[in-house]
Amino acid sequence: PMVDKNCQKLMILVSGEGGIDDLNCSENNKVAGNSTKDAAILIEKFLSVIKVGLCKNLEVKRIHSEGDLFRYDQNTKFVREKLLPIIDNERNRLAKIYKEKWKGMLHLTVSFANGSLARVSAINASLKNYKPCFFHMWYLKTFWESGKNSEKDVDIHNYEDIETESPILVGEIEDDLYKDTFGKERNEMYKKMIGEMKGFYGKFQNHLRNEDNLQELVDFWLRKSSFLVLSVLIVGDELKAYKGTNMEVSMPTGSLCAERNVIGSALADDLTLQRGDIKMIGVLAVPLKKGLNNSRTPSIDLGKGIDKSSISFRKPFVKSLSFRKNEIDLQNVLENPLKPCGSCMEWLRKISLVNPDFKIMTFTDVGFTGAYIESVASD
Repeated sequence: PMVDKNCQKLMILVSGEGGIDDLNCSENNKVAGNSTKDAAILIEKFLSVIKVGLCKNLEVKRIHSEGDLFRYDQNTKFVREKLLPIIDNERNRLAKIYKEKWKGMLHLTVSFANGSLARVSAINASLKNYKPCFFHMWYLKTFWESGKNSEKDVDIHNYEDIETESPILVGEIEDDLYKDTFGKERNEMYKKMIGEMKGFYGKFQNHLRNEDNLQELVDFWLRKSSFLVLSVLIVGDELKAYKGTNMEVSMPTGSLCAERNVIGSALADDLTLQRGDIKMIGVLAVPLKKGLNNSRTPSIDLGKGIDKSSISFRKPFVKSLSFRKNEIDLQNVLENPLKPCGSCMEWLRKISLVNPDFKIMTFTDVGFTGAYIESVASD
C-alpha cells in the first residue's frame, strides 16, 4: 500500500515445523527436517543489518509454532494464541491514540510463497477483518536457478482481488468472447449492463463539466461525503434498465445508497415488480475531488481507464489473480470495485432468496477496463 515512508513498520516473521511422526521416515520428512525457524532467524539477522540505513522505523518480531504445520486445528490454535494478539495489540494502541480514525492508520500486508495450505488458510481467515494486501511470490524458478529475487515473480493483490474472481476485460464481453462460457442470454445481460452504465457515467461527465451543476451536487445532494455512486438495475426478460444515484443530504437521516434508490425507482415504475424479475445490479464509484487553493469548488475525476498491461484479467476458461496496483493509476481504481454496503447487501440478499441467480457487477475503474461479476447469494 502507498503509506508514508516514515511510518512505523512491524514485520512479523512466522515460522513453523511439521512432518511425519514416524521413526522410520527419512530425515527430510521428520519434524526437525521440516522447520523454517532457522530461515526466520536468518531473515531477522539480515534485517537488523540493513535497517540502519534503509528501514530505520522497522521493528521485527519472530513467532514459531511447534505444533504440526500441516494440521488445521494446530494452525488455528497458533494463530489465535500467537499471531492475532500481536496485531490486535497494535490495533488497540492506535485506537487509543487516533480514536475512530485508527483504521486509516493500520495497514496489513501478508507475504507468502509456497507453504502449508492449513497455515495459509488459518492466517488468511484470521486477518479477514483487517482486509490485508498480499505479496504472493508465485513463481520461484528465478530464485532457484539464479539465486536472485525478481519483481516479475511477485504479484501484488489487494483484499478485493483475493476475495473475488479476477476481473474480465469489458472489451472481451462486448466482443462476445464469453458467449459460449456465459450462454447467450446471460452474455446479453452483461453487455446490457455495461452499455447502460457507460451511458449513465457519460451523462454525468457531460452534466458535471458545468461548474454550477457540480457545485450543487457537492453542496447539497452529496454534502456528507462528496462521493458519487451510480447504480443500474436490470429487470425482466426484456432487460429493462433503471438508474439511480446515492444521496447524502446533510441531516441525520439524509443518506440513501444508490442501490436502494434504483430498486425503489423500479418499484415505483411497476408496482407489480417481483423479486424474481430482478436480474442484475451494477455499481460504479465516481471520485469527486476538492479543488485547489482551499476552494470548495470540486472537480470530477474523468479517469481515462488503466493500463491493460498492468492487470491480469481472466481469459476464457482461465482464472488469473494478479492486480499489480503499484504499476497503475491508483486514483482511478481506489474507489472501485465498490461493493454494496451492509444495509444494501441485506436488501439484495432478500431478493436473492427467491432469485439465487441475482448478480452484482462492479468495475475496476471509471474507464471500464474490467468488470467483476459475482452472485449475491454466494456473498
